[in-house]
Amino acid sequence: MNLAWKSAIAMCLMASVGVLADGDAKVQVDGSVDASAHNYEWTVTNLHESPIVSVEVEHFRGDTCVQPSDWDQTFTNKHSIDGSTGLCGGKAPTNRGIRKGRSKKFQMRIGQMGAPVGQGPMTITFADGSTVTIMTTVSIPPSVLERYATLFGMGGLVLIVVLFKLIKGAVGGRRVTATETPDA
Repeated sequence: MNLAWKSAIAMCLMASVGVLADGDAKVQVDGSVDASAHNYEWTVTNLHESPIVSVEVEHFRGDTCVQPSDWDQTFTNKHSIDGSTGLCGGKAPTNRGIRKGRSKKFQMRIGQMGAPVGQGPMTITFADGSTVTIMTTVSIPPSVLERYATLFGMGGLVLIVVLFKLIKGAVGGRRVTATETPDA
């Protein structure tokens, strides 16, 4: 995907917001990605009585994960090249979660190879044991078409050339005849 497409997608998703829709929302997550589609940021706001003690977002090809400074980092499957995803986020130390009405920022950077921007799950765990999973702006694995577009394109080109040669040979091919030369 070229830079113009990445920039257009990034601009569309700059102000994406993942919020539970009903009146009993426990959390609000404002997520954004910059124009390079490499830097993500989420502001997690607690709307529930119980403190938030864990935030994890699924990612593809993340290489840096930043959680609040007093939280323990959760970061798995950095630089994935096999199509699998990992987790980026953090866990709060005892009695240090995000209290009701408070917010914390979480950030992630995608490696040099980049990754498509899309919607992915973020799981938020509260001290009372309840969890909420929302969809937010995140790096996602490429589709089969994106992974194999060059291969499909080259295969199609070879197929067209072969078909052209076969059709040309059947319709307007040259005829070669052998002639005998007398022996002297």
